[in-house]
Amino acid sequence: MKRNNAGDPVMVIHRPARPALSCRPCREKKRRCDRNKPCSSCSQRDIPLQPGAGPTPADSTPSSSLSMAPSGHSAFDYSDVLGRIRRLEEAVFPMPSNVHEGGSASHTMSTFTSLNSHNVNTVPSSFLSRSDRIAQLVAQLPPVDQAMKLFDHFASTLQPGLCILHIPSAQDILDSTYRVILIGERENKIEDLLLLFSIFAGATLSWTTKLLQDLNATKGNAKSAFETYTHLATTILDDTSQPVPPSTTALAATATLAHVVINSDEPFPAKALALRLRCHLMAKSMLLHRLDTPSSSRERILQGANSIEIEVQRRVWWSMVASDW
Repeated sequence: MKRNNAGDPVMVIHRPARPALSCRPCREKKRRCDRNKPCSSCSQRDIPLQPGAGPTPADSTPSSSLSMAPSGHSAFDYSDVLGRIRRLEEAVFPMPSNVHEGGSASHTMSTFTSLNSHNVNTVPSSFLSRSDRIAQLVAQLPPVDQAMKLFDHFASTLQPGLCILHIPSAQDILDSTYRVILIGERENKIEDLLLLFSIFAGATLSWTTKLLQDLNATKGNAKSAFETYTHLATTILDDTSQPVPPSTTALAATATLAHVVINSDEPFPAKALALRLRCHLMAKSMLLHRLDTPSSSRERILQGANSIEIEVQRRVWWSMVASDW
């Protein structure tokens, strides 16, 4: 510790290092040279002043003028940020920019989502119009070749134990849905999309190694696709602003989805019970509990009802009765 002549301790003040006041050549040769008034050697040789770090009062400028001064290399590249935002919007909202133009253009410009590219967070907004909402749902469908493979896999694995759908009729719905998407002649029915999402959810739930190889996907892709298809189908049913009208297709789709969710490995007890209750209420509203009464049979004969739809309704009703213990 430093002390004075009397022996008392003296407080040592440490001053921060000041920036050099000479140019680099003079500092290297230990010559005295002021930046503001360079030495004669620097003046005669026209050596540019290269001061050390830290501004001086002579060459300092206001911060506002520095921030507004033009420079060749911008510190903040706005074009790069806009590009990132655009890519983020395309990833989160995979619909084309002209989706709000309505009509067939939104369907013809829709792009499908491959099985290994699904995102469960992509949920159609309930604040959109019916056509825009259907366009968002269509964008989550798999490509045509993958859809055919998923449908065939469902028909060979889950359908023999479920026995609700009429496979030729479901195949016609699949073909007509993709034909409408590619041609854009009219709008898809919401109940047809509900049926396809239910079928695809069942197919991805009961995946096999051969199916994954054919689709060029992994187990994780199949799980993500199952969660996405199940979530989209449930979102269609839960939308109170645009409810699904009772029909044979909607009833079969709801029953299929309930069967898939109940037999999945994920813990969905509340969702499964809600789907079964919804299916039961829709069946009651369609008077399926009176389907085989003598009066209903005579009425169907007089009206010329579709025998295939009647058989599907009967399958759904007795499937619910058999599983309600």
